[in-house]
Amino acid sequence: FGLECLEHFGGEYLILVGEWQGRTWGSYLPGLAAHGQSFSLGFQEAVSSAFQEVRVQRIPNWPLFMDVVMVFKRKSLESLIAAQPDQGPGPDLLTAFLSGAYDPFAGLGDGPDDA
Repeated sequence: FGLECLEHFGGEYLILVGEWQGRTWGSYLPGLAAHGQSFSLGFQEAVSSAFQEVRVQRIPNWPLFMDVVMVFKRKSLESLIAAQPDQGPGPDLLTAFLSGAYDPFAGLGDGPDDA
């Protein structure tokens, strides 16, 4: 459900409340997921590929939870392009993008090759 919501979200900022990989007890306690108990690993990977974390705020927690408020900002087109493997010299960026020869969103998932 979270991935489907994220696919339809068009905003610049995303605010999430919960546990996130790297900030959970799952790395230390057997039986708990290393990515936390709030969001699936797939959702976290999708958010991380399209958004940049800009702020994290700790909040009160129940025992064995490490919930935080996280603010993410959508990555710019330039940063998504920079993250792609070098495709060699070619036409200018706008021409390549409009022709379909350069996909700045490759790697974000849910493309025809991800089925």
